[in-house]
Amino acid sequence: MNEELAPLAFFKFSSAGPLFPVVFGSLGHLIGWGWLTGIGLNMLMLAAATLVFIYLAQLDKTQILLTGLILLVIGPVLMYIPTNSQEPFHQAGGLVFGRVILSAVAGEDVSPFVVGGFGVLTFH
Repeated sequence: MNEELAPLAFFKFSSAGPLFPVVFGSLGHLIGWGWLTGIGLNMLMLAAATLVFIYLAQLDKTQILLTGLILLVIGPVLMYIPTNSQEPFHQAGGLVFGRVILSAVAGEDVSPFVVGGFGVLTFH
């Protein structure tokens, strides 16, 4: 991979920023870290984001089943869930952020603090 380190010498994180290491490091410190902890946290993160998406989108039973089916068969989710990488963290954020943006585009009442806060957390 041709990733570069951040241009600031005091910034010891990769080009992706500190959010993922801070969240997973804090959770690992609280619950302990074993060889399956990262995979379990990835699964929990994606499941929690799916529940938030279902709640925000107010899906009916058929839509909930189809959403679950899509997440069970989509390639990137299947490829990264059994790893300790940060991609499921990004997929979970994308799921929630996609619903927030859809609400904003549809003209629904979305607080600019929600969109801005999410933007700050993801596009650091």
